[in-house]
Amino acid sequence: MPLARFEKLDPARKTRLFTASRAEFAAKGFDGASLQPILAAAGASKGGLYYWFEDKTDLFAWVAGEVLTTVATTIAEPPAKGDLWSAWEERTKRVVAAAAADPEALVIARSVASFGPTVREDARLDALVERARKPYESWLTAGTARGAVRKDLPVELLVDLVLGVEGSVAGWLLRVDELPDSDDAVARIARLETRLVQRLVCS
Repeated sequence: MPLARFEKLDPARKTRLFTASRAEFAAKGFDGASLQPILAAAGASKGGLYYWFEDKTDLFAWVAGEVLTTVATTIAEPPAKGDLWSAWEERTKRVVAAAAADPEALVIARSVASFGPTVREDARLDALVERARKPYESWLTAGTARGAVRKDLPVELLVDLVLGVEGSVAGWLLRVDELPDSDDAVARIARLETRLVQRLVCS
């Protein structure tokens, strides 16, 4: 996360740095991203960057944390009663619509949620992974308690399965350059994704 002195940075410079960093991380992933294109696009120096952040991991943690805060607004808590899967489909509509409006945020959020054990050895990245996975754990735990989700697999594995489906659908949409541009298209994709998830995690 940013060092304390970063808070004093001019808001416009923060915005330029965030925009440049997010684009680079979304395009190349955490491992493949390079600081040089970020610095060039943001109009910043390497010395300045290290004055605000400890390293690239710190920079990514800041960017991804901001993205996850935004994404969280589209993922409500599971309903206390009513049909869980109808609520899930509505939730997925919000996620798909948000992703269509901001594909970079989708890519970064999905990459964080799918980080493996090696990356998670860094406490800063592990904390991000926990944030990204927690909403899914809440939904699936609620589903298990209500008999809507299978109980023969641990919730952690069920989260992996759901993220696999969502990641695959998102990756396909981005590859074929067919992000949904209407409410009907968003609804169709949300329905498809929900049915795929149900096949994997339902009792």
